[in-house]
Amino acid sequence: MTPLKGTNYYRLKQVDYNGTMTSFGIKSAYVTVDQIEVYPTMMQDLIRIEMPKTDRPMQWSISNCLGQRSLKGILAPGIENDAVNVQQLAPGTYFLSLQTQYGQEVFKLIKF
Repeated sequence: MTPLKGTNYYRLKQVDYNGTMTSFGIKSAYVTVDQIEVYPTMMQDLIRIEMPKTDRPMQWSISNCLGQRSLKGILAPGIENDAVNVQQLAPGTYFLSLQTQYGQEVFKLIKF
């Protein structure tokens, strides 16, 4: 099971070989985003981009299947998520390219 981003709460119950059960107190753990996530991939009006906080801006662009750039922008440093308005795009298949400090990541999107 993958923990959700943000604060997660856990409680451990241990059962010994002799059947004795011990419950431990509730603990919290804060989980940050460790990879880039783009959703929904079947888009209509907006797409959301979640990423680890960085101290550098990230450039993004959306291109169609012919490689023609339809939209572009910059994600500000220090944020964990942003929304991109894709209302003006015609229905079809697109590719979102994100230029990170480690290279380029590409996500396939479908506008309906």
